[in-house]
Amino acid sequence: MTACQRFMLACLCSGALAGSGAIQQWYFYPPGVPPAGLPALAEDSTNIALAGWADAQVDSNAPAFAFGLDEAGHAEHESASRGAARLLFNISNVYAVVSDAYASATLQLYLFGAADTLPVLTVSVARALGAWAEDSVTWNTAPGSGVAAPGFVGAQALNTNVGIDVTAAMNAELGDAPAQRHGLMLLDASGASPYFFTSKSPVAAYRPYLHVLVPEPVLQSLLLLLCAVIGRARSAMSRS
Repeated sequence: MTACQRFMLACLCSGALAGSGAIQQWYFYPPGVPPAGLPALAEDSTNIALAGWADAQVDSNAPAFAFGLDEAGHAEHESASRGAARLLFNISNVYAVVSDAYASATLQLYLFGAADTLPVLTVSVARALGAWAEDSVTWNTAPGSGVAAPGFVGAQALNTNVGIDVTAAMNAELGDAPAQRHGLMLLDASGASPYFFTSKSPVAAYRPYLHVLVPEPVLQSLLLLLCAVIGRARSAMSRS
């Protein structure tokens, strides 16, 4: 082994070139009061207040009204007597922080109301196809939606967090140019009309957050494994 190789190996094993662990779990939340439910920081996780987080309801039953400053919003399926309502979320600043493809992305929302006390939810997720502003978007000015995919399906008690799978939509946004990233749209596909708290809620227990999981880098994993093996070999040699 050359002197250079020995130096590089020493740096790697001391952590100078390879950290003690890659960040795999990211928790993003709206600026302000941190949401309840965020886990304690760990070696492989971090919590970040995301600048630019925006969320708003748009409702065809009040098509000219802006709901973006409300503490709550809902998605509603169109029926014989009611029009549709949708929830918009723009969390596109995430991509500037985590630019690798996501193994999973889950939007955690606090469910407090629905058509019954144990609703069977079918919440679908689509990409928003145009720009919108939280404080002024209405049903009349809302962007169109892309192809929707299931985000949550199942019976769910009220007054608890629901994890909406937004992985496919976020990975699709990640692959686009920044100018084409307009956020996500939640749709009610079952008629349960779920009501969720938004980022405007001052109550920590009700505030939304996003959990992103990224794969651990293969190279760093191999380096850490190599360092562990060499460390054990050195320890064995020192005892002999």
